[in-house]
Amino acid sequence: MNMLYILIILMLMVLSFLFSGLETGVYRVSRFRLRIGVEQKRKPYIYLFRMLEDSQDLILSLLLGNNLVNYFMTTVLTIMLYKRFEDEQTAEFYTALILTPAVFVFCEMIPKSIFYYKADVLLPRLYRFVQAVTVMFKRAQVLALFKGLFTVILRLFKLNKNTVRAVDRTQRFQVHQLLHETQEEGLLSDAQKD
Repeated sequence: MNMLYILIILMLMVLSFLFSGLETGVYRVSRFRLRIGVEQKRKPYIYLFRMLEDSQDLILSLLLGNNLVNYFMTTVLTIMLYKRFEDEQTAEFYTALILTPAVFVFCEMIPKSIFYYKADVLLPRLYRFVQAVTVMFKRAQVLALFKGLFTVILRLFKLNKNTVRAVDRTQRFQVHQLLHETQEEGLLSDAQKD
């Protein structure tokens, strides 16, 4: 029975690894390379480009998936340890002692570092996973629920969500990133760089 729990925990750790890495990958993927892939009519790039157009749903799906996976991982380990020690406090203590460093290192630091440097390679290979997760949360109306909750909180605290300014800043950043990437790859002449 313990082996089943351990297998479930390992599977959840792999999912947590993917969610954490993909979150970083979404921010780091080269928009320039995506556009080239779209122009070449390569299926992964077309889907990724479409998903990134609605990046709020994409990021929300990845964050929600990661939190759910980490919650289930904690629950499964706590149940396994409770069956062993038959004491709630001991099971909770050992769960925190085991999972805190394990999740921090293997499900946060390592995947974020890998995807930070390899986003352009890994995201196109994992686009089906990303697409499936996003579609699942959309169909379950979870994303709409969280967006509605976000709107209520903004109104409750009288916060102004200035989307025009946010879009302007995002576009400036994307143009700067695009110029930087093309400069790094040697696609611009000296006159164009200036």
